[in-house]
Amino acid sequence: MWLCVPHMATDEYVTNLARLILHGSDGWNPYMSNTPAPLYPPLSTNLRLFVEYSNEMWNYGFSQWGWANAQAASQGLSQAAWVARRASGIWKIFEGVWGAAHTQRIVRVGAGWTIDKAYCQRFIDEAATNGVKPHILSVAPYFGNDIQEWVWSLGPAFFTNKCEAHLETAHDEWQRRILSGVSGTS
Repeated sequence: MWLCVPHMATDEYVTNLARLILHGSDGWNPYMSNTPAPLYPPLSTNLRLFVEYSNEMWNYGFSQWGWANAQAASQGLSQAAWVARRASGIWKIFEGVWGAAHTQRIVRVGAGWTIDKAYCQRFIDEAATNGVKPHILSVAPYFGNDIQEWVWSLGPAFFTNKCEAHLETAHDEWQRRILSGVSGTS
C-alpha cells in the first residue's frame, strides 16, 4: 500500500492513521491494538506500507509546496530540509506505533525531482541528520535515464499543439535508452 500523508496532518492525525492501518477501525476510531473480528480490518500482514509525506512537496505548482515553503522560511530552513524533517517525524511516528514486530513492513519514501539533484541531496542529508533516512527515493518526472534533460534540450517548441506526438517521441527515446543500457549523467 502506498500512502501519501496529507501535508498539514498533525502528529495526532498521523498516529491515528498509523493505528488505523495497523489495527483497523470500528468505523469511527482506529483500534488501539489487534482486535478479533475488526469491523474494518487492518492492512494484511503480508503487505508492506510505503509511507510518503504528501505528494511532490518539491513541486512549486502544487499548493502544498507554498505551504511547506512558508513553514521552512519561518524556521530558517530550506524547503527540502523542512520537508525532510517532517517526513522523518512521520516515519518515526509510524515506526513507534507499529513497533519492532511490524517496522520491517514500513518503507520510508522520500520524494524528489530528478531535474533538481540539490533538492534531493538536501532532503536526504536532513533526513539523515534526523536519524531516519528514506529507504527509497521516489522521483519525478518518473522517466529516468535523464530523459527529462533530453526533453528540456528540445526547448519550448516541444510543448506545442503537437505535444502528443512529441510525447511519443520522448517515450521512444526513453525506451531506446533503457533497452540499450544508455544512462544519463544524473
